[in-house]
Amino acid sequence: MSHRAAWPLGAAWFACLVLLDASATAAGEGAAGTRVAARPGDGVESVDTRSGLYGLGLGLEVPMVGIIAGVGEKSRPGAGYNLGVSLTWESTPWLLLRISCAGGRAFGGRASLTYEEGGRHFTVAQDVDWLNYQAGAGIAYLWRGSALGIVPYIGLDGAIVYSGYRFLLDGTYSDRLADPTAPGLRTPACEVEHRCSDDIYEALSYGFSAEARLGVRLPILVWLSTQAELAASYTPLASQSLENTLTSLKARSLRDALWLVRATFSVRLAI
Repeated sequence: MSHRAAWPLGAAWFACLVLLDASATAAGEGAAGTRVAARPGDGVESVDTRSGLYGLGLGLEVPMVGIIAGVGEKSRPGAGYNLGVSLTWESTPWLLLRISCAGGRAFGGRASLTYEEGGRHFTVAQDVDWLNYQAGAGIAYLWRGSALGIVPYIGLDGAIVYSGYRFLLDGTYSDRLADPTAPGLRTPACEVEHRCSDDIYEALSYGFSAEARLGVRLPILVWLSTQAELAASYTPLASQSLENTLTSLKARSLRDALWLVRATFSVRLAI
């Protein structure tokens, strides 16, 4: 799902919940013996019921916007933004399952690449941006019943990622490594600035990410809450060929591993 698609999806979900809330209020609290969550406006979620307008515990977390930064074993990914969306379900009042997709970009990084020329191997450091796209699933434990009306939680996630570095080659190495037959390399702007468009020297690959996260949910209405979350993840990066470079030079990124910290804020809409 694209980042732009998350906003209209959240707005549509929000509108549906407003309509459902109006109908639920008119219908009353349901049949006798049925456990119903607190009505909108009560604020604090019930300890022994799932959240949501009808207590189903099904929620949408959007836009999951935040900042991300970290360190690598052989590189420095820099700092940047993260944006995503999650679909969650409270299988019990204390156990939450979720699937999510997210993307992000960090700026101001530094990473090395290797290449071969004249029978010799060279390693050079260049400015980079870090790119990441991921889809995953996870589980979290919820601590309900706080006197403050908040719901702390802790969780673990795993994800399939498509990530790596976008190398911003300086003039010397863009002239040396670039494949002149690659489309878009020799544009007028490229010749003047001595740096061909910075989005063509990418070394991206598929991999995995493991993540531990903790956060706190602040219920506003029975179907509406906000969340703040802090997560730490481990993402290995494979050595990958640089796009649009001469194959004879065998330019590649280095094998690496990143430790990243992400802080996000989201709104949770639940039924």
